[in-house]
Amino acid sequence: MHPKYFIRLFCLVIFTTLMACNIWAQENGPSQTPPLQPKSPPAPRQPLPAKKPEKPLTEEQLQKMHAKKGKPPTGASFYMAPITERPGNFTILISDEYGQYTTDQVALREMPVLEAIFQAALKFAASDESVGQTKPLITRFSDDQVPRYLVDVSKKGNQSQLILTLQSLQGKLVMDAGTIKRNATENQTLFAEILQILQRVNAGDTTPQTTNKYVNGVQVENGNQPIKN
Repeated sequence: MHPKYFIRLFCLVIFTTLMACNIWAQENGPSQTPPLQPKSPPAPRQPLPAKKPEKPLTEEQLQKMHAKKGKPPTGASFYMAPITERPGNFTILISDEYGQYTTDQVALREMPVLEAIFQAALKFAASDESVGQTKPLITRFSDDQVPRYLVDVSKKGNQSQLILTLQSLQGKLVMDAGTIKRNATENQTLFAEILQILQRVNAGDTTPQTTNKYVNGVQVENGNQPIKN
């Protein structure tokens, strides 16, 4: 065969191969990845609605909170207040200087009886009747209408000690309610203040009543020093 025929055949094979490679490259070339879109910033958080201001607690709500906590006043004291849910009845809380306390409920009809017991005991404590010289003599005052309340008057020398006992459904408490000197012109005791509260309630005062703070039955001035008689 003629040499020119082989040259033409070789060029045709090369041309066909180049064309096939070009077509394959166009079909299988690198994919066009779309550019990443920038993320939009997060939407600002909506502020929470402001809370409505709470209404101040009423006196009744404060009293209920105090009752649930069960925290008595500091120091020996006597507290009395009318019961809103039960007209004609009063709640009483008595605490001693050691932090022990008990509560009771008293009907309005029992108030004159309590006042009479306290009045008789205080009058007897101020007298020179039944006084012990070497050992104290104790006289008890009570009434069957209010048997849970007892007042003992212990006398020795020129002093009379008043001891209040309350035996209620909530528990028993024996409290030193004060000591008076019978030769003193004035004696301020926890027992005398309790009597004044009973007198005010029997006179028609229905506001909450409480005594001052006492240590061993003696009134405390400015919360730290007993008042000297």
